[in-house]
Amino acid sequence: MSLHPRQLSEISRIGGRPSLDFVNTIHERHVQPLEDYLCGDQRYVEWAMTAGLLDRSEALRVGELKVFPANLMSEVRHLRHGLYEIFKARALGYAADTAAIDVLDRWVQRGWRASQVVNVGSQIQLVWRADAVDIWLPLKRIALDALEVVRSIPRERIKECASTSGCGWLFLDDTKNNSRRWCSMDTCGTPEKMRRYRGSSKAGS
Repeated sequence: MSLHPRQLSEISRIGGRPSLDFVNTIHERHVQPLEDYLCGDQRYVEWAMTAGLLDRSEALRVGELKVFPANLMSEVRHLRHGLYEIFKARALGYAADTAAIDVLDRWVQRGWRASQVVNVGSQIQLVWRADAVDIWLPLKRIALDALEVVRSIPRERIKECASTSGCGWLFLDDTKNNSRRWCSMDTCGTPEKMRRYRGSSKAGS
């Protein structure tokens, strides 16, 4: 884990959905040692704000907590790992691990218990109850978003960055011809192409 984590403003959100951006809060998933963007309680809360998972008033209420739950970060990492396993299984077309499904199910159930169906004008909507604003609210929102992703997004649109450097970030490919391969052309696409070019140049010399 990085001893000097980067500023939250420097962290890209390229997943296309909050649940994918949450999974991508590990800098390079397949590189050791890991750089975990969510390296502490306060970082988790700050990231949730920047990611739109807590609005300002909700963040103020959460910020009034004097002590965070002792199991907060273990729950954050547990859900994050489970979602990575689910999304990757979905993208590659195999059944996700039962343990990962159980983790998502537990948080989806918590999310549903914290919400209610109401009339908003002429629309019926699912809204959060007033007492649902707590330290766990971002995880509940992430779980419900993840459920929508795996239920409504075609699996071929969920992809893992094709970089061979260990990136491992996930994203939704919204291109017309489903041709996106990189989390970002700047961070992974161009460097990967340069590595391949240099490799082919050496092989041909």
